[in-house]
Amino acid sequence: MNKATRISLITLLTLLVIIISVGFVFLLKNNGFSFLNFRFSGKESTNLIVDKVYEDVYDSIEIDTEAGNVYLKNTTDNNIRVVIYGEEENSSVESNTEILRIKGNTKKCSFICINNEVAKIEVYLPNDYSKNVKITNDVGDIKVEKFDNLYTDISSDTGDITIDTIKSANIKVHTGDVRINKIDTINTKSTTGDVEIKEVNELTVSTTTGDIEIEKINNYVESSSTTGDVTIDYINITKDSKIDTTTGDVLIKSTTEMYIDARTSVGDTNINNNYRTAEFSLNIKTTTGDIDVKN
Repeated sequence: MNKATRISLITLLTLLVIIISVGFVFLLKNNGFSFLNFRFSGKESTNLIVDKVYEDVYDSIEIDTEAGNVYLKNTTDNNIRVVIYGEEENSSVESNTEILRIKGNTKKCSFICINNEVAKIEVYLPNDYSKNVKITNDVGDIKVEKFDNLYTDISSDTGDITIDTIKSANIKVHTGDVRINKIDTINTKSTTGDVEIKEVNELTVSTTTGDIEIEKINNYVESSSTTGDVTIDYINITKDSKIDTTTGDVLIKSTTEMYIDARTSVGDTNINNNYRTAEFSLNIKTTTGDIDVKN
């Protein structure tokens, strides 16, 4: 193969990659698509199929969608309002004496799907709602407004989770970020994505790939990560805690009096003001990464 032919092939392949990439981004930003039943979320459906009010008599609420965005919103009403946009044949609201079950989906997808919409589920709850809400979502974002007494169980395959304020959460997400303003107790596990929390009392977090950023921890932390940095602005512990990383730096900007046992295989360790006689200890361990506790 002569030089001119090679240059022509390289140019052709480069143009092909650019065309495919531009098309991919266009579909993802606009209507989305699916390949081999794998969905990329597109724009929300505007086809209103459910708008109904239910009495607040259920022990729990279960929300299930294959491709949709889920919103938990405040209402000053004492009832529960459910609003669903999507396809009527793929969505439903069912209830018994204990559980309110909500399903919202758009058209089923198999093989290659173009110009897909995603469902939109809005659930309005009283501000003081104190029961459990379980959300299962294959593809789509989840957003929760302020509910000081709310308990949640969230399972998401692909999509971001954004929470203002709740009481407690168990979160499992495969691909997507978790962002929380304030929470009492949380147990969260993610494969790919960052975890960002402004204030938490008790935190159990596990990530495979992604950074962990916490502004304030009040009581306890158990953090485990494979690849990613851990940054904590302020930490106070009332029981023994630990932070483990395989590859990533650990930075703590401010602490109360505690004993810090820090070890790294490859990296530097800098601990300011360590209190060996403190009642509680924080164990920090990294394989590859620096450990820096400033105060």
